Amino acid sequence: MLGIVIVAHSRELPVAVAGGIDDAQNLYGTDAIAICDAVHSVNCEDGVVVLMNMGSSLLSAEVALDFLPEELRERVRLCGAPLVEGVIAAAVCAAGAVHRR
Repeated sequence: MLGIVIVAHSRELPVAVAGGIDDAQNLYGTDAIAICDAVHSVNCEDGVVVLMNMGSSLLSAEVALDFLPEELRERVRLCGAPLVEGVIAAAVCAAGAVHRR
């Protein structure tokens, strides 16, 4: 099984994401700690794919890697991708891997 984390600039997406800043005044932005927490929450034996699209989401995801323990960090892959297309492709690939077992 593979975990998937989506890093977005908006917390208002209808999926579980590491998006927005944990501050009522700042609903937009990215937070490396939120990304780190999201990676921990979906940690799976086969690893975690972190999808991000641009700018601060890429920078925050790279910083989040520094907060992870080395054994988890080695199983995390950062993937810059258009969010909608990237999420669909990652979900289909992950689901296919589960069904092949």
